[in-house]
Amino acid sequence: MFDFIKFKITDSTNILLITFTLIIPFLISGPLIPEILLIFSMMIFIYISIKKKLLIFYKNFYINLFWIWCLYLIFSSLRSDYVLLSLESSLFYFRFVFIILIISFLIEHNKYFYKFLFFILIFNLLILFFDSIYQYSFDQNILGYEYNGKRLSSFFGDELIMGGFVIRFLPLLVALIFYIKPKRINLTLLLVFISSLILVVLSGERTALFLLLLFFIFFILLINKFLYFKLSLVFSTFFILILLFINNSLLKERIIDHTYNQFTKIHTNELVFFSKLHHYNLLISKNIFLDNIYFGIGPKNYRKECKKYEIENYCQICKCIMHPHNYLLQLFSELGIFATIVVLFFFFYFFFILFKVLYFKMLDKEYINNYKICLCISVIINLFLFTPSGNIFNNWLSIILYINISFGIYEFLLKKNKAMFFFK
Repeated sequence: MFDFIKFKITDSTNILLITFTLIIPFLISGPLIPEILLIFSMMIFIYISIKKKLLIFYKNFYINLFWIWCLYLIFSSLRSDYVLLSLESSLFYFRFVFIILIISFLIEHNKYFYKFLFFILIFNLLILFFDSIYQYSFDQNILGYEYNGKRLSSFFGDELIMGGFVIRFLPLLVALIFYIKPKRINLTLLLVFISSLILVVLSGERTALFLLLLFFIFFILLINKFLYFKLSLVFSTFFILILLFINNSLLKERIIDHTYNQFTKIHTNELVFFSKLHHYNLLISKNIFLDNIYFGIGPKNYRKECKKYEIENYCQICKCIMHPHNYLLQLFSELGIFATIVVLFFFFYFFFILFKVLYFKMLDKEYINNYKICLCISVIINLFLFTPSGNIFNNWLSIILYINISFGIYEFLLKKNKAMFFFK
């Protein structure tokens, strides 16, 4: 358990621990407080680095690649037609690299980090679960946010993003369960999975549900041992889905019926990318990319450039939107082929690790432990390139993204070069 007696709150490393981990629960309130906490965390980390002469900025090839990535984003903005708008996303993007550095430092130098983070994530899940059950039962949550019968939002209010929030942190939470190994680990895992499934389904977020089921599939296929738990997970999933859909016809209509109708055009049965509106922006993104193959149009500029590529009479609801609602399309159109190849290489690097896990499992061998497997899955889920998604340069979403992928980056890329975490 967490040892509060020995925990020195005045220690600079512990102050960094508290300030940084508090970002996660405050993400529920929106981007402002997490951004403030991130800036404070950066300042504390830089202070520690100077005071203890921490050689962290110059000792690792992969960290330098992230700095180059930040410079590339600024370069892409400067050569775009809307420089100031684009620089809003790229100029201070380096703050997200500090998330990687801070997490790596805390893993190396703070023995409380894993347990503290575990309690934070469990607290988040519990408070969302109980408030959502209250909102589902009484048509409003404890703050008065109303439920429309189709999409539950809990403390997120008008922002219908609870399901995405839950699934993005779920693989990391499961990884921490395997790392900490609490008593009754099977029961802990089952409660976490069931709570997450209920929250995601009630949120009505179809992409979040797809990613959750994808995580379940990865878990069942790749996790070592836990056979009986996997069987109970399969039966529990089917039972909860059937129960919720029978109990709420509006939920079934949105998740199943509406999704089917969006995937096919009535009368022609022509396949489209998720929906007509998504497919429309896919076509626009493709045309933008073909005209700006190498460097793209610059971060955050899709909202401006898409107006030049509008397709007349494609469909009544089709129009330009703020971003293509897909990471891959946004990367191709806004950053060009060079940056997209880098992200694809990063994504498939972790996918290849999971492939090796499956290969060794077929040979009845263990390639890596369950903790590391879940970290790989966390990267895949958070950076999944083939479903509708938010704006990859959105600050709120970027904080979530970098927190979750940083553990995998540390474990598989940075940890091999321990010199970057040593003090002079």
